[in-house]
Order: sequence, then structure tokens, then C-alpha cells
Amino acid sequence: MGLAIFADGTQLAGSEMDTPVTVGIYTNVSASKYIRVCGRGNVSITVRSIPSITYDGTTTATQIPIIKNANIFIKRYA
Repeated sequence: MGLAIFADGTQLAGSEMDTPVTVGIYTNVSASKYIRVCGRGNVSITVRSIPSITYDGTTTATQIPIIKNANIFIKRYA
């Protein structure tokens, strides 16, 4: 299973989260990412599945997960 963080529909580099899938077993994944937002601006943040993950030159197709009880924490740095 592969998930990533997207800002305004664009996948953020380095935000990929991957984990093996076992039927009937819930899994936790996490990622942290700094996102620059200009003053008086806004950004739409989403977590979505990604179709494949490439690691060491090998591409692996992922499954479409069901995302349940997602927690997204946003902190402002001045």
C-alpha cells in the first residue's frame, strides 16, 4: 500500500508512505512535511493513494487502501 501527501493536487517529494498489506489487519503510517504557504495564501492538503512505488530502481504496483480516521496536524511557523 502506498500513500503520499499532496498540496493543491501535486505530490510532495519525500512524502511517500509504504507498508505491506495483510487482509483484515489495520496498519499505521506517518509522514512529516514542511509546506511553504505565502501570507494570505492557502493550500489544499490531502492524503491519497499512489499507484506505484519505486525503490532501488524497482517499481512495485500498490493496492488502493481505505483511509480511516486520518489525523492531520498543522502548525504555523513564523
